[in-house]
Amino acid sequence: IRSNGLDLDVVRPQIKRIKEKSPIYDNQKSAAHSIMALIWDLTKICIMCLGEMQSGKTGTILELLNLIFSYPDIIFPVKNVYIITGLSSTEWMEQTKNRIPGELHENVYHRDKLNDFAKSIKNKKNVLIIMDEVQIAAKNKQTISKVFKEANLKNLNYLLENNIVIVDFTATPDGVLCDLLNWKDDINNRVYFDKVILEPGDGYIGPEYLLNYRDENDGKRVYECKDLCCMENGKVNKEMAYKNIREFKSICKDFEEPLYHLIRIPTDSKEKQNKTIENIKDIFPESEYDYIVYDE
Repeated sequence: IRSNGLDLDVVRPQIKRIKEKSPIYDNQKSAAHSIMALIWDLTKICIMCLGEMQSGKTGTILELLNLIFSYPDIIFPVKNVYIITGLSSTEWMEQTKNRIPGELHENVYHRDKLNDFAKSIKNKKNVLIIMDEVQIAAKNKQTISKVFKEANLKNLNYLLENNIVIVDFTATPDGVLCDLLNWKDDINNRVYFDKVILEPGDGYIGPEYLLNYRDENDGKRVYECKDLCCMENGKVNKEMAYKNIREFKSICKDFEEPLYHLIRIPTDSKEKQNKTIENIKDIFPESEYDYIVYDE
């Protein structure tokens, strides 16, 4: 079976090998089948898959690809399947490529390469676009919005006429979900959007569990975020900053052996960054603690 010159007999074994290394779980299969059913419906051109963090969106994407390329009548040619994100991350690019068939690698784009995506998709029909972290760079005048406008992907009639389907994956849809729920046909008032819930699998540990977790030995897992700089009008409230840092220090001391603890430093001003680090080193002196700076 061939699809636009690309041999599907190459893609299918690749998917099989990936699935052998990373099994697809029942919750991921269920979500993928629900997405596929909406694609076959032919009245939905945008589908959002909502799942908690680490609930298995990668496995769901792989199972969706498996379903698409398993049907006798291929809706989307292999070269017309794209995976994109608003993230600016070469690491995301490499991770994504490692988890999908090699035949799709050239159709994986992150934010810095989305202009190339817009050129590649131009004038194509029968296209599937899989978007990871749909809420990133999605506001008006941001990258995703600009690129979609350039590629005519914000034109509902264009998407319908050319059978272009967009499947979004996210744990935090923000305002995107509300916008899509109101994306209607002006004439028929028909909604061409639907959503699928990726339910957590057995043994899933997510934010809700961690927020409510209590253990007689370990205590809480999640604590309130505290200001470690306490700068206002250019002045640092050392007393308040030290109080917050000492609270953090008391939690670190509960561990029996030395560990590295990650501290996110403010990025809104260099002065605030330096003052935060200065405060931390006053309570965690360099003579007693090792420091590693990561700023990439």
